[in-house]
Amino acid sequence: MNRKAFVNLMNMHNDAYVYYNSKVSNKQKYYVCTLEFSTEYVKKAYIKKFNKVPPAMREIRKSEEQTILVFCWDLNDFKTIDLNTVTSIEGLSDVLRNSRELWGEKRQFGERNYGSAKPG
Repeated sequence: MNRKAFVNLMNMHNDAYVYYNSKVSNKQKYYVCTLEFSTEYVKKAYIKKFNKVPPAMREIRKSEEQTILVFCWDLNDFKTIDLNTVTSIEGLSDVLRNSRELWGEKRQFGERNYGSAKPG
């Protein structure tokens, strides 16, 4: 997958499953990750690990490298992904189904549902 397509898909989904083929086992594996380094939690983790401010999205986008640094929620750590091994990206909200109709109500992007039952 090329860098531009990867960054665009990650920006569209924000948090996503990134599926890749392992170079060691040649099996498909995945990370649950984000490129959004500006969130408070990820930003603090980046500064703690690398002792510098995380890069802005424009810096991530303009790089020509075939690897990209992501924050993996499932590992609670940063990982470098080889873009040549990426097979697909699936938005976490699609998997969790929180971007679709819930209880017959259309939910908008960014809305949160904190209850477990329909009010009223």
